[in-house]
Amino acid sequence: MDFVISFVLACVTILATFMLQLCDDSPKSGGSLMSALSFFSILIALYLVDYKRRFSISKGVCNVLIILAVIAQMGTLLHSREDFLAFSIANVLSSLQMILFFQRKTLRKSYQILSISFVEVAVGCVFQRNAYFVAALPLYSILAFTTFSLLFQWNERKFYAERIVLKNRFIGNKNLEMITAEEEI
Repeated sequence: MDFVISFVLACVTILATFMLQLCDDSPKSGGSLMSALSFFSILIALYLVDYKRRFSISKGVCNVLIILAVIAQMGTLLHSREDFLAFSIANVLSSLQMILFFQRKTLRKSYQILSISFVEVAVGCVFQRNAYFVAALPLYSILAFTTFSLLFQWNERKFYAERIVLKNRFIGNKNLEMITAEEEI
């Protein structure tokens, strides 16, 4: 189930980055480069981190990479005109998504990645001048709703699995009665 959630999350992320780059017609836009980089890096992360479970970066390395990504994007942030500043910030967020995908997916991290994709699509909605964006919006909505539903089920399964472990641990103890009374509320 974890890989299915990661796969759907990867599809949502790639689609959101692609939709954002469809609307970015700012001068010196690296939209196609960012879309390609996002596509390949997220697929590599999906394979290595979520499918094979052979590689993941630590929180410290992730923080250093995020700082480096912000510094690398600083040139576009400083030289962008006021009306294209939102795209520059969204490109920084796209870089953040790619870096977060190389960490093990927790529920919190998955929600963070999904929230960043919503911001990308929201920025694209403000500046949308492309019919492909409008055509991709229903697909994105369906995928995002599916991802939210899967994340909710993952959280609920985890929550109730922990409760069953607690019940089994306290069998024969009066703490069991307290736990079941809390669950009935």
